[in-house]
Amino acid sequence: METCNKKVTLTSSQGKVIQFQEQSNLAFVLLVKSQSQDAPLDLEELMKYCLMPVPPSLGTPDGFFSKTNKASILHYLLEDTTPEDLPYPKDALFIQDGMALLHTLANLPPTCGEICLQVLDQMVAKKHFLFLTDSYHPESIKAQERLRRGSSEKIILAGPVTRKPYDFKMFLANDDNKKQICQLLLQVWSDQQAASKLERTEMGVLIKEGRAHQLVS
Repeated sequence: METCNKKVTLTSSQGKVIQFQEQSNLAFVLLVKSQSQDAPLDLEELMKYCLMPVPPSLGTPDGFFSKTNKASILHYLLEDTTPEDLPYPKDALFIQDGMALLHTLANLPPTCGEICLQVLDQMVAKKHFLFLTDSYHPESIKAQERLRRGSSEKIILAGPVTRKPYDFKMFLANDDNKKQICQLLLQVWSDQQAASKLERTEMGVLIKEGRAHQLVS
């Protein structure tokens, strides 16, 4: 069993080089447990499962929490359909992934407040809309995933008149910055200057940090 204690160098999907060391003592503990007379382990049944310190459903050998790819289920739901089978009802509730929309913005105006109004212009084109973003908790699985991608510098947004960050997409690579832009969206969309825009829609809801705010003119 000493010869089983090997080190293997692997490359993750993000290009990070990881050194993984096999834990041969785990196999020895299982062997001892299998010989126990009061509650012996059935090795045939046991070997059907991954022998890891942490179950793959919870984490990876290199110490990161596992994250479920929820988007993959959409392909199974739509594999037998065509666009003609799924007409868009005029009174449907339009649910918008807020950060996805912010990442796709082009021709940004000079201030953060004007960026918020630019986003609102896109949302009020829907009869009913729900604009939501993730909740950003420091110790969450999602936060660990973002740290692996890389994080940008925190920039303080003093209000709607704050100048647009030079690289807006890089600005959104920081969780604190995302919280600030979500707070600013709520502030600007609740202001008098947004009232005339909200008159063009029947129902608008912004969800920030798990709390829903209905927007009315």
